[in-house]
Amino acid sequence: MKTDTTFVSAQRFPAAVDEPRVFFDGTPLPEAEYTQLAFIEVTGRDGSSTGELLQRLTDRAKAIGADAVIGVRKGHRTRTREYVSVADIVPPSADHDPDEDKEEYEASVLTGVAVRYAEPASVPESSAQTGP
Repeated sequence: MKTDTTFVSAQRFPAAVDEPRVFFDGTPLPEAEYTQLAFIEVTGRDGSSTGELLQRLTDRAKAIGADAVIGVRKGHRTRTREYVSVADIVPPSADHDPDEDKEEYEASVLTGVAVRYAEPASVPESSAQTGP
């Protein structure tokens, strides 16, 4: 699995104590002030479950001090898996096609924006983990 974090704020915070709440794209957000910390993108491996990606997304958000991840979307991306073969060790023959050692697959991708609330206590607990 691959996790990319692009910070959009110069502010840095210690790791969050609580598990960040997740708000899927289109889900109404609590009426509370927040600071956007970072855009997080998690790309799975072949066969990765949505649950695994969601756990990775919230782990990363927690590590950067986020109280929630908003606008979470699921998509797919074509990835290429390369196999190590004898051709990687021994000089290939003239008829060896290097593309034979590659395979494409569709990987699930989760994206969202990690945020930190100005006053986390003002956000109702019932808004956690809502979505499709």
